[in-house]
Amino acid sequence: MYYNRKRYNMKKGLLKLLCAFGTALTLALGAGAAVYAADYLPYQAPEKFVQMYETNVNIDIMGNTKGLTKCWFYNNRLCVPLRSTVEALGGTLQSDTDTGEFVITIDDVTKRFKIAPSEGNRVTTLYVDGIGYMYMYDLLNAFDYTPVFNIDENLVTIYKKEIKMPADLLQRPGEVAQSAYLRLEDIMADGLDYSGRKYSDRNCEKLMTIGEYLWLRGQEYYIAWIPFYINPPYGVSNELTDNTNLYNSCFMYTMDFLSEHGGHIGVHGYTHQYGNSKSADGWEWGINTPYTVLEQQQRLILARQTAERFGFKPEFFEFPHYGATTEQLTMAEKYYDVIYQSHPDTAKAYNISSRITDGKKTFYIPTPADYIHSVFDAPFALDRLTKSKQKGWELSIFYHPALDFNQIKYTNEGYVRSWNMPSDAVLPQLVNHIMGMGYTFDKFDAAKYQNR
Repeated sequence: MYYNRKRYNMKKGLLKLLCAFGTALTLALGAGAAVYAADYLPYQAPEKFVQMYETNVNIDIMGNTKGLTKCWFYNNRLCVPLRSTVEALGGTLQSDTDTGEFVITIDDVTKRFKIAPSEGNRVTTLYVDGIGYMYMYDLLNAFDYTPVFNIDENLVTIYKKEIKMPADLLQRPGEVAQSAYLRLEDIMADGLDYSGRKYSDRNCEKLMTIGEYLWLRGQEYYIAWIPFYINPPYGVSNELTDNTNLYNSCFMYTMDFLSEHGGHIGVHGYTHQYGNSKSADGWEWGINTPYTVLEQQQRLILARQTAERFGFKPEFFEFPHYGATTEQLTMAEKYYDVIYQSHPDTAKAYNISSRITDGKKTFYIPTPADYIHSVFDAPFALDRLTKSKQKGWELSIFYHPALDFNQIKYTNEGYVRSWNMPSDAVLPQLVNHIMGMGYTFDKFDAAKYQNR
């Protein structure tokens, strides 16, 4: 993929939501009107999304300070100059014209990458004015390096990554383990909201550590992502396809890391709020929603489209606070194959079950063990999982990663960075308890539940 120096910005195409609908239907889609399957807005996959900006970022590569280094944001993914970055890491770069690949060797490890292969929304390499650039995540992850973002100083420091957790604390499940389900809740790009933030640049690193811990232990998990973060009283609005900056590239780095280390991304509403409430605190649907039925459909579509614009395939939808009317659940079934909450039929509310509406099957994944309310709730949450097994319910729970942020510690030895999570942190207790019952946190496989 080749670009000139001029900023290239293909804005997302506007949804042509009303052009096929007459005035009569628009009026019928008021807040209290019944909606039939034929009336739902059709889902349209977003057009190719390319948003590029040139930027200068201070990059410290293993103590080799590059100063202001010209980089590019490509859909909020930070792309660094390939040759100079590889050389600063002590490596070599060659081009194999026969295969159309870059050949990179660092620390006696050789990897190959397609030269400018991206035809979609997820970039790996690209050329600008004859200079090769590479998405920083793809380069660093391939050779076990990790970045530390400092947004205030416009700085990214690159370290060699090392895992120092004792092997007995990283025990993996047996081959015959049964499936349980874990969801990481309320993941959002709120790091520029200085009125109160969970996922600052430093906490994004801790979120990656949580994902890596689960991955090292052979666990898979779900990520309930709020695509559009809003805090109206403070004038904060962070829509990732519109706002390009170093923090958002840090957040996208985190999302890419999670999605390639056992994580499965879904959408948790679109803004998870209405009115003056803050994302994750407020609601969005439910009986008191201020949005018309038409606007509710638009939000279901926009949430999915936002994920797809970044190259993610959203694997579920979750209503904020599980707040949904019967009609809203039916509406969501139109656009998603999995709804991550209890089945509307109370007889099926505690196990994974499906519903067929207008010929389309949608699965519901409940969380009978609820969530871990605080670090003090951890033993009670484990007991709820035990009781779920005793009652024949699904072993399913959700967890806010911020509960363990204070427990995660980092150590730097020169430019080697390692992390530690103590066994009494909430997440290790959760994983150990599940494995002790003969289960493992797993991905949802619809084929296992076709008869439900």
